[in-house]
Amino acid sequence: MSQVNSKKLIFMDNEFLLDFVMLEFFEDTYNKLFLKLSLSRRGKVYELRAARHSWQPFQSNFYKFSPFDRLNYATDQVPGYKSGTSFASFAWLDECTLEIMMRYTD
Repeated sequence: MSQVNSKKLIFMDNEFLLDFVMLEFFEDTYNKLFLKLSLSRRGKVYELRAARHSWQPFQSNFYKFSPFDRLNYATDQVPGYKSGTSFASFAWLDECTLEIMMRYTD
């Protein structure tokens, strides 16, 4: 975890148009571990917050980060759609594999 914490990993040209990813791990006053994931695509940064082994509510622009955005079908283009609270959780499956799960609410 310490090898990737707060380090910006910059992508070479790719079909997903990603610029970089950054993982920031931090603890609250109760020693609960959290993750802030930042993804940049075409100069826009999308963030989510997750808790380790439990669901963390968050509100951000992450709902706009859609695999269909590059095809002009992003969810923010649906008339009347507004982002609500989303939830995310993370776990280390082994020393090299980080799993992040996110759930949208509607």
